[in-house]
Amino acid sequence: MTGETFPCRTCGNPAVQPATGRPRRYCSPACKRRTEQNIRAARRRLRRAERAVSAWHAAVTGQDPLAGLIGTPEDDVRQWQDACARRDQAHADLAALLRGNVAHASPV
Repeated sequence: MTGETFPCRTCGNPAVQPATGRPRRYCSPACKRRTEQNIRAARRRLRRAERAVSAWHAAVTGQDPLAGLIGTPEDDVRQWQDACARRDQAHADLAALLRGNVAHASPV
């Protein structure tokens, strides 16, 4: 394993595996830190998107007493669909980051 190169999960630059220890995934501590920050940011986006979907679901299904103040039913459905799309994109971004596929994640 020593001397073998691998692509960094963050930047894609080649790096060399050390002779001993665990296999590396990143070329530098900065790349590892950047990936960790991106994962935390993706998790925050996912939580926000899930809260938005829950709020709009409550409004659309009549479980929210303020639902009538939001707008027309068409507006409610459109906003709920937008919230669902943001949630789905946040799920995909987080999955890509956790797989180490940074190139497929949306920019933070």
